[in-house]
Amino acid sequence: MEQAKEKEKPEKRKKGFVRRFLEAGFLMLASAYLAFSVNEARQWRKHYDFLENKEGYRQEYMLASLHNHTSHRGDGDKCVYEFLLEAHRQGYGIVAVTDHEDRTLDYCAGVSISRLEELALAGSGFFGCPDSGGFEVAKVNETTYKVTREGDEHALYVLAGAEITALYYGRPVHVLGIGLSKVPESHQSLEKTLIELKSQGALIGAPHATSRIFKSIRAKGVKEFQDFFDFVEINGMYAFPQRAILNFTAKRLGKRLGIPMVAAPDSHIRGQYFNRTLVMVEKCDSFDEKDIVGFLRRQFDAGNYRNIVSIPESGVIYHWHLFK
Repeated sequence: MEQAKEKEKPEKRKKGFVRRFLEAGFLMLASAYLAFSVNEARQWRKHYDFLENKEGYRQEYMLASLHNHTSHRGDGDKCVYEFLLEAHRQGYGIVAVTDHEDRTLDYCAGVSISRLEELALAGSGFFGCPDSGGFEVAKVNETTYKVTREGDEHALYVLAGAEITALYYGRPVHVLGIGLSKVPESHQSLEKTLIELKSQGALIGAPHATSRIFKSIRAKGVKEFQDFFDFVEINGMYAFPQRAILNFTAKRLGKRLGIPMVAAPDSHIRGQYFNRTLVMVEKCDSFDEKDIVGFLRRQFDAGNYRNIVSIPESGVIYHWHLFK
């Protein structure tokens, strides 16, 4: 009898351990779901407020979108001219077009620099683009172009940039370079790429920094080269619901290292480009159109900006993507 009881004890302990393990796992999942739901509600309120009061915000802020892809070499589904015209119509003040540089080194930011210069010299607007009447492009300097429309005081500044592939311990990683006069070559060491970007005075970002599947630098690389980075990117959940958790880890990384966290859409398809994910940068009297990169860097360092990060309209879709 006593021997039978002794045999039952390990079985009871085993069942008790399994039950406690399952309970702990359930509590962890429930806590994570609650945390994401609270964050979803907060982001939804901010995004809804932005959409409702966009024109009011434009009086105080410049709307900026710093990570976009175009169709010139298959990165996105908008041609660069269509993208720029729509950005101007939507009231954006600053955009960067950052196609992957390994598509071609002849295109900086997906924009044919020589073609833009031809248009700027001709003063003839965007040839071949539907509904482009009255639009003109002017070259500000080697890294910046200005889009205006006849009869409209609003100006859109376009920064030449690229999402560059570098090598970090032999692993390909992505770096954002914004405000480039020359695109660094692909697949150099990360250190060499960052030094080259820094020498050009470019704004340097760590896109999708904490992902393990998007050729990301990850926390180790950002920490090792933290003096080079001007910002850590926060992605829009509407564009990439599966990246939702990355915003938490990216924010934690940015706070720990003291690097500004800036929202950028990483837009590839229609619906991701405008009014979903962006950064609103405070206007200031010292704004100089010839030094927009410097303006952004100063405002980011001073904390004079607000992130707008979109979420899907359906929470069910959001959480399905999150846990699938």
